This record gives sequence, structure tokens and C-alpha cells, in this order.
Amino acid sequence: MNVLNKWSERPQEISHLLNPAYCGLLLYRAVIGFRRETQHGMPLATIAIVPTFVLHAGTRARLPGSIITTLPTWIQTERDVLVRFAERTRNLVPFTREALLFVMQRDLLVVDPEGRIDVGKAKIRGFTGYQQLSSEIADTCKRAEFVGRWLAHSGSPTTIYALLGIRP
Repeated sequence: MNVLNKWSERPQEISHLLNPAYCGLLLYRAVIGFRRETQHGMPLATIAIVPTFVLHAGTRARLPGSIITTLPTWIQTERDVLVRFAERTRNLVPFTREALLFVMQRDLLVVDPEGRIDVGKAKIRGFTGYQQLSSEIADTCKRAEFVGRWLAHSGSPTTIYALLGIRP
């Protein structure tokens, strides 16, 4: 298990890109997308791979344009994207966990009775100003919601992990 450094000891690049508020926002948007397609929350194991898809610019840029493109089809055409995908996912787990705790403490995301991560009662305020800071931030948020929708049609977490070459 990876343990995160104290906030004050993290490199500036890490604290900016992987801060819990920003990563939590991406998880929140992914759950909204997943819920849009399924009318229920996202499995915890599935939420763990969202940052790997959207924070890595090379992967994010090559995501399909529509949820009609299945995960297996995308993998066949974009095989090189999977190079180090599992490693990147493992490296992001501590940041994903921290982000999930951050948004859950604020009731943006909750655990539903079936153990899935679902949208909470709280709403994000002031988000439009945050998106206007950078087109990359806006794109990352948009793609996080897309990834949530896409993964909703990609099977169980076990199937998704197997397709991506990730071992839990």
C-alpha cells in the first residue's frame, strides 16, 4: 500500500495536479456519467481507474468520441495506450483514495446500500469559474463524465480490469 507524503512535503507539480479537490471533482463527474447510463452508482473498483483514463493526456486524447465504441474495440485499435496502464493505475490509487475520501466527507459522493459509489446530496458550487481557468481542466472534467458513461457499458469491474490488464 502506498502512503502519501504530508501535503507540505509533496512536490508542487503533484500537489497541483493530484490534489484531492481536483481529483475528487473528476471522480464526481465520472459517477454522474455512470449514473446517467445505469440509474445507480459506480462500483468502487471501477471508480479506481477513472483517473488513469483522464489525467494522462495521451490516454485522454485517444478516448473514443462516443460510448458506442466498446472498450474491447477501443483496446484493439489503441493497444499502445495500455502500455503501463496498470502501473499508472496502481500509482494513482493513493491519490484516488484521498480524493474519494475528500468528496465523501463533503457529501458529494456516498456509498449506496449496494456498496456502490453514488452522488450525494451536496452540490458543487462555483464550478464554472474553475473550468474557465484552463481548457485542459474543462476537457478533463468532460472526459471524466464520458469515461463514467463509457464504463457503464463495459461490463463488471472484473471484466474491465481483465481487458485493461490490471490485476486487483
